[in-house]
Amino acid sequence: MRVVVTRKPPGEVDVRLADADDFDHFSVEIDRSVPVVAGETIGGIIRLESPSQGWVDQRWLREAGHFASGERLAAFEKMVLLAKRHGWLDATSGEIAAHLSAPE
Repeated sequence: MRVVVTRKPPGEVDVRLADADDFDHFSVEIDRSVPVVAGETIGGIIRLESPSQGWVDQRWLREAGHFASGERLAAFEKMVLLAKRHGWLDATSGEIAAHLSAPE
């Protein structure tokens, strides 16, 4: 599962979910033209901790991935549980940690 961030003119960003059924991988891919500044938020969805680390709003992920019921919801909840076990879940906000990268 990847959160993909691209620039939209003039100065706006587009945030979308790609590979929503890949519950074994999680990352944020940010276009090189989008500034990555620690302490800022992209699209109200990704809180930037550093140039390589961010936190993604779990509610947005649930909505964007349509993880409402059935097997997809169960797989998403399993992913969240794994994130929690590894310390990749913010206990207060529920945000999920993600590695930030630029597209190749």
